[in-house]
Order: sequence, then structure tokens, then C-alpha cells
Amino acid sequence: MSVYFKNTIDNYLTIAVTELSHADEIFELLDNDQENIGQFLGFVALTKTKEDEVDYIKKTMHGIADGTDALFSIIRDNHIVGVIDFHCIDSENKKAEIG
Repeated sequence: MSVYFKNTIDNYLTIAVTELSHADEIFELLDNDQENIGQFLGFVALTKTKEDEVDYIKKTMHGIADGTDALFSIIRDNHIVGVIDFHCIDSENKKAEIG
């Protein structure tokens, strides 16, 4: 698996900056558990194709460049098991939303 930046948490768990190459695995996670995840995350119903996931990652990459977003893949045993993001990053007031 390709990762630009990662932080190893323990022997099995790593957090890494999400890359476009992660889109297939992330989409598969969402698609395989859409009913359950969709109860908690409204965007899941809007993620109908791998291209939708690619578009989301690209949008977040622009946010990273602007300093307003950050997206990380949660990796266990070299497989993505989830994602976490920071959005609405407000550097001046030192706050962000976690999702």
C-alpha cells in the first residue's frame, strides 16, 4: 500500500494521509456496509461509485493545501479499516471539527 506520510501506532495499526490510491479500498468499505454506516454518516448515500470517492479525496486534498481540511486512512495489518478527517480547520482560533 502506498503512503506518503504515516504514523505507526502499534504493531498492527497505522494512521496515514489518505491518497488517491486508497480510493478503491475506502469505497469498498463504504459500499460493503452502506446500510449500517449510512445510519450515522449522511454522505454514504451520495458515494455511489469509486469516482465519487476519488472526487471526495481530491476535494480534501485541496482543503489540505488551503489549511482547512485533513484526511487520514486508518490502516490495520496493511488494509484500510476506516478514515478520519478534520474539517473546518480554523488555525487562527485553533479549532477544527472531527469526522
